Amino acid sequence: MIYENIRDYLNSRGIKHSFIVSNTNIGKQALSESLNGRRRITADEYEEICNALDVSLDYFTKSQYVARA
Repeated sequence: MIYENIRDYLNSRGIKHSFIVSNTNIGKQALSESLNGRRRITADEYEEICNALDVSLDYFTKSQYVARA
């Protein structure tokens, strides 16, 4: 799942959720629920997260993540 890939990316690089909240229009609660699979990440939110992390939109769907699913 994409939310797991994003969560793993953040955890592996020591990136705090507050960084994402500060650099997007996503609220703390919404981000937390999304990264824990309790809420779907919208397309707009996904784009904002990728932009904040300076990664391409397909980054979290590439084979390095799909292979572990």
